[in-house]
Amino acid sequence: MKTLFGTGAAAAVSNPVQIADIIAKRAGSKWIELKLFTGEGLAPFGAFSVDADNIDALTSPAGMVPGVSKDGGIMIDYNKSDLGEMTVYVKPGSDMHAKASKLVGTVERGGHDFKLKDHLEDGVHDELGKAVHDAINNSQYGGAWLEKEIEKEQERHIADFEDLPDWQKDERADVDGIDEDSFPAEAQKGATDDANRFIRTGVEKFGAEVTDNVKDVVGRGYMKSYALGAGGGDESTMMDSMAELRDVYDDQEIDDPDEDDVYRWMEGEADTPYDKFRYSDDEPVDDDDEPVDDNEYEQPAGTGADTSWDDGMGNVLSLSQVLAHAVERWRDRSPQELKHLMIPTERDPARVQAADTSEPLLIAYDGMKPIKILDGQHRLQKALNTGMQKVPITRVDVNSDPKLKQMFDPEPEPNENI
Repeated sequence: MKTLFGTGAAAAVSNPVQIADIIAKRAGSKWIELKLFTGEGLAPFGAFSVDADNIDALTSPAGMVPGVSKDGGIMIDYNKSDLGEMTVYVKPGSDMHAKASKLVGTVERGGHDFKLKDHLEDGVHDELGKAVHDAINNSQYGGAWLEKEIEKEQERHIADFEDLPDWQKDERADVDGIDEDSFPAEAQKGATDDANRFIRTGVEKFGAEVTDNVKDVVGRGYMKSYALGAGGGDESTMMDSMAELRDVYDDQEIDDPDEDDVYRWMEGEADTPYDKFRYSDDEPVDDDDEPVDDNEYEQPAGTGADTSWDDGMGNVLSLSQVLAHAVERWRDRSPQELKHLMIPTERDPARVQAADTSEPLLIAYDGMKPIKILDGQHRLQKALNTGMQKVPITRVDVNSDPKLKQMFDPEPEPNENI
């Protein structure tokens, strides 16, 4: 390797993208960029010749690490691929390069020709599809890309719902019982369905084998849609998600999660449906058997021992009374998912900077839905300012005590702004 390409190539041999890049540049060859339509089983609709220099973007630190086929001949640009269209590059000198070269120049960049696969010899399209699916399944980066695509698709479904005219939203509410609070569950399941169909196509059409990594990504997608359905009261999505989950793992004995694991499913803390929360290695969680001990909860930093909440009607709750109904252990949650709960006000920059983000926020929940920040506004602001991905929280379910419900989630009044 050192004799042919120098010490730089030898150092890069562990990265098949970099070594292929070096080989192509030395040969002065051009790569083939293929655009593939996932809705037609990765049918090519565009093919273009690109200089080897263009492949540098695949090896740069920015963006996702590309997927590489077993023989190194095909590379997936995850940064330009989604569940609708994929971008792959074919290495010069590879078998696929010779087979796909006849597609180059048949369509202008930006155009679409869904009959391109007809120009390929028999079996070449299947060979291409299997190589792409194998690359996705046999690398952690393929699973990471798929998980990110599920998140993006869910966000797109939610945005589409929010853009509906009011009369259509009202119709969904009247006919299906779906509103803006419950729709995220349906959106999550729809996004996971898209990913599941894509992976199943690889199995059914190309004979690809689904690895545990990718299977668990799809499984977590359905676990989250189940949990969101539980939080939004969408029993239909819960039932459909559980059915799909059992199908993914080919196990009809998968049980509905208990309340504690529903939360873990929603937050992505459980890797699979078999991942149950345990107090110890051999003792499963049973909240009914575990008495609440106020002394187990540490007082949040900056919160006085005499902290209390007053609803203005003579009802007062102390910090210890609230913590008595808290989930026993700390959880992690995305600051972005909590920022809508923040009180819109100017905060002292010094207090924000001094806030200890290792201390948990105290959050009131209505079942599985966060509704109010009881303590930790400055900590959350600091987390948002510094780009933290997760913050610890302690969860209080207002439904566990009528006094909590009355204090933190009373019947809404006109123009109420919580």
